[in-house]
Amino acid sequence: MRVKRFNILLVFLFLFMFSCGEKHNSKIEEKQIVDSSKVKEIDTKYFIDEIAKINGDSLTFIGDKSTIVDFYASWCGPCKKLSPIMEKLSKKYEDKVNFYKIDVDKSSDLANALNIRAIPTLIFFKDSSSSIIIMEGFMSETELEHHISSYLLK
Repeated sequence: MRVKRFNILLVFLFLFMFSCGEKHNSKIEEKQIVDSSKVKEIDTKYFIDEIAKINGDSLTFIGDKSTIVDFYASWCGPCKKLSPIMEKLSKKYEDKVNFYKIDVDKSSDLANALNIRAIPTLIFFKDSSSSIIIMEGFMSETELEHHISSYLLK
């Protein structure tokens, strides 16, 4: 009877160790996917220091190449649909356009300063001498690619 209980205990111990290892590996894999992202998550400080200065009601682009900034929220359905599109296009235009995203819940000060009232909101910066385009709402891959090619890369 003791041998049988011991064998059952060994089986449970083996299964427990095996299942813990699987969870650990999936977390490592998930981290690698996040790290391979071309869309960089930024905050208010980074936006002001590296992308655009806020001068009253206007923005002055200070970045080094064309840029798209996505203002989103983690709970927003259309934002979740836009995220893989941004990822795909960020890889396609990696050398030509910077892709950023800002969580409006974490950077509410910036969202308020820029009068972001709908999410997702995309801001397109071409260069310091060009006007800035602000688009509210979900955008399909075709629409977003059209804006990139007709405005940012023109």
